[in-house]
Amino acid sequence: MDLKELMKIKKKIEDRYLRRGIGVSIGLPTNDRGEVEDYDPVIRFHVPDDIKEHSIPSSIEGIKTEIKNVKYFATVGSIPSKYRHRKPIRPIRPGISIGNWKYTTGTLSYFIEWNGSKYIMGNHHVFLTSLNKTKSHKIVQPGYSDDPNNLIFNYVAELHKFVTINTKRISILPLFSSCAIKGDNTVDVAIATPVVDLNPIICGEKEPIRGVKEPELGVSVRKSGRSTGVVPGIITDIDLSTWVHYGKQTVLMKKCFGISYNNKVITLPGDSGSPIYTPEMDAVGIAFASAESGTLCVGFGIKRVITKFFKGAKIL
Repeated sequence: MDLKELMKIKKKIEDRYLRRGIGVSIGLPTNDRGEVEDYDPVIRFHVPDDIKEHSIPSSIEGIKTEIKNVKYFATVGSIPSKYRHRKPIRPIRPGISIGNWKYTTGTLSYFIEWNGSKYIMGNHHVFLTSLNKTKSHKIVQPGYSDDPNNLIFNYVAELHKFVTINTKRISILPLFSSCAIKGDNTVDVAIATPVVDLNPIICGEKEPIRGVKEPELGVSVRKSGRSTGVVPGIITDIDLSTWVHYGKQTVLMKKCFGISYNNKVITLPGDSGSPIYTPEMDAVGIAFASAESGTLCVGFGIKRVITKFFKGAKIL
């Protein structure tokens, strides 16, 4: 079946499951070891462990379904890391530790040129101290938890613009205490004006980004993160709609994609903002969340960011 038709079928049925806290995506069938079994896509349901009765059929309009049990999806905070990505690095480059100097730590995503100026890009929840508001506009490298005693010396950028995340509450979802209404959250992104020199080559790589690609099922990718370094993955899910925990709030995100690699841990706390790209150095997306196991990394497409939210921007 044509992928567009498959997405239409998914769109028709996803709301009934999202209202019960179940995520839905178009995915490649995988076995118990996390290996891709074939390339005939299925409708995949990401079912939280605490939902015992889900009544998901084995097929929908002739399309096979697959159930994956997850504890939850959440943005990834920060823990101590052994990788050099967490040290002060100048010039700054994508893939290294960064954050707001009021207590956040994540990973620097990309550099862009937009409306004649250069900016650094990262996650909204890393560059701001809370959703849609911030106690400080100062961005530091490394992020707060990696060097809290030298913040004034680690100042590298000033917050410039962020894409608002819809956090309106809705009462028909008793599974969560604070949930976003069904809406248009598709990215978790912010940009900042740098005050230091930039090196566009992603940490752990030798060549700069050469272009931009849409996330496609089965494509091999890499992720360069503050906590995990450079790790390989395969895009196993696209058009992912799911609930993501942002601390005390839970937000509905849509049009995301997932990467995994044989059930191996590919995301750890501090990897929020990691650039996701192909071995040929085409930018694909930005990581912002993960299943609690760390074996499924959730990202959003960079092409959507630069065509819808920062129109005309170019990845450097």
